[in-house]
Amino acid sequence: MRRHKIAPSSVKALLSLFCIVCMLPLAACASAQQATPRANKAPQPGDCTVEPLALPLFGGTPPSALLVATPKITNTVTPQVGVPADAATVEEITAAVRMSLACANGGDVLRQYALFSDRYLRALFTGPDAAYMPAFEQKALNPRQPLPDDWLSLITVGEVEVLPDERARARVVTSSGGNRYEDVLIFVEVDGAWRIDAAILLSPRPGTPAP
Repeated sequence: MRRHKIAPSSVKALLSLFCIVCMLPLAACASAQQATPRANKAPQPGDCTVEPLALPLFGGTPPSALLVATPKITNTVTPQVGVPADAATVEEITAAVRMSLACANGGDVLRQYALFSDRYLRALFTGPDAAYMPAFEQKALNPRQPLPDDWLSLITVGEVEVLPDERARARVVTSSGGNRYEDVLIFVEVDGAWRIDAAILLSPRPGTPAP
């Protein structure tokens, strides 16, 4: 799936999402845990079963009122060294990624963003590079499902680690339309489910074909 902009100031991110930059250098993502191969098959829109976000977002609270409650991530954050996750956590993280791809492939914006943490969503609409909330809500009310040729396929979810702050980190590789995308996602557990809390975009790299 192609990565779309909602507003000129928005940042392209995995799954047509806005990137809240998590300042972890690439070297910090190294792990002895090997990537787990996955079938190169696009998750189906029908597999997007998460409860959608409700509109208006934040119960109608304006973005200016969200700013105070939104923690900031800066270049000065010290990279966290994680430990390899157990098999159950790897499966849960992989399931969360597959669900996110299924929602993206179905063009279901409200379900897609329901897989993100409240902190991520608040940060999305605040600060100097904030997305325009009315435009986001308008897009959510008028979704457009991508053509099957543009769907994202999951290649691998690997290097899954648990961080000292109890969040998790994973390197995710996807493909779409002959392009390969590699990203590091940070997850936080909310009410027993993993939600995307930050993202580091590592690609696409020009000329890198999908397998």
